[in-house]
Amino acid sequence: MKYKLMVMALLFNPLYVNAIGINSMLEFTHDNEAEFTITNPADYRQFIHVGVSELRIENGEIEAIPYTRENIEDWSLSVSPSRTVIDPV
Repeated sequence: MKYKLMVMALLFNPLYVNAIGINSMLEFTHDNEAEFTITNPADYRQFIHVGVSELRIENGEIEAIPYTRENIEDWSLSVSPSRTVIDPV
């Protein structure tokens, strides 16, 4: 009985989710540029920090290589701005 009450209490609690909208998860370059549109459906400001990783397949395994200051000479793309504030729509 106690278990059922706890489950019911969880079902009636509101769930809060931080989310942003991105127009596409895949873009192709035009003149070496691609553009993504980000929207904020929440009713508060969101602070965005973009992180980029390069994916490589080695021996049938996917290897994610994060772009950091230590490997900046190996980067094949950049993000601008990499940090921003998105106001609600």
